Amino acid sequence: MIKTLNEFNAYIDVLVLDWDGEQDLADFCHETADGSEHVIYYGSAWALVDFMRWHAPDIFDAAQDGAFNSGIIFESANQMMTIIAYEIIYQELSLAVQERAAADADY
Repeated sequence: MIKTLNEFNAYIDVLVLDWDGEQDLADFCHETADGSEHVIYYGSAWALVDFMRWHAPDIFDAAQDGAFNSGIIFESANQMMTIIAYEIIYQELSLAVQERAAADADY
């Protein structure tokens, strides 16, 4: 369970290491976020969403907007939490991978 923003950022940093620079950025971020333990387990999804809601409201708000704009009709609260958790990870991972790609391009 994520307990600090530093821990969350470290988690994202570890995920970025799996990007090989050749994969399509959106596909990589989707597959990685979709397979995250914080998305596939309801308890972890709830915990991540609640943590971000209190400690990083801007990230929470963006993820909530992404979830509600996805066109998915939520069938349960658990599904809604997993989709918001997915958006948290997907959006933050996308930003981190883009930063890495820009840094790699500078070399």
